[in-house]
This record gives sequence, structure tokens and C-alpha cells, in this order.
Amino acid sequence: MATASIFFLDTGEDAPGVIELVQDNEVTRGIFTSVWRASVDWDGSRPVRDFAELLPV
Repeated sequence: MATASIFFLDTGEDAPGVIELVQDNEVTRGIFTSVWRASVDWDGSRPVRDFAELLPV
């Protein structure tokens, strides 16, 4: 099974924020697709969910 690599880079005090680098592969595409599908026609219920519900099977 493939894994997903995600990195967060602190941009420091001069440019507050974080840069997120996500490895482009089947696993990360599946995760982002699942999150997108969950957002389609979302009625506002259950705004907090277990992330495992979104992971591809």
C-alpha cells in the first residue's frame, strides 16, 4: 500500500503562515477526492467528523 507524505513549513515571522506540501500520488488523490465528495450537497450537519470516515476503503 502506498503512503502519503505531507510536510508543513513554517514561513517565519516575516511571512506568517504555513506552506503545506503534499505528495501527489494515488493515496493523497483519494483522500482529497473523498473530502470533496463529502462536501458536495453538504447540509451543514455533523461539521466535526472522524477523518477515518473520509479515507478511501
